[in-house]
Amino acid sequence: MESIGDLLAQLLTAERVYRNVVKAARDQGGPLVRQARRDLAMTQRALAHALGVSHTYISKIEHGHAPVSRLLLGRLARLLAGVPVDDQGSRALASG
Repeated sequence: MESIGDLLAQLLTAERVYRNVVKAARDQGGPLVRQARRDLAMTQRALAHALGVSHTYISKIEHGHAPVSRLLLGRLARLLAGVPVDDQGSRALASG
């Protein structure tokens, strides 16, 4: 059986990995979103509609003029996995 200290160390390691993945995705958001959109064979407008944001926001992300929010990354991951994306809070995505 693992000790509390071991479990906490694993949790901290997982949190560091998560932060690094989020940072990398935000730093390289444009290419990541563009490739995901192409993998889904979607236009910017279709992807924007599916994610509940404007197509201009998707364009700005793809061209490096807007950051990718964690919420948008989560929705994009769900879309790529074939999981339904709800539209609650979709307007909050537009602000990043």
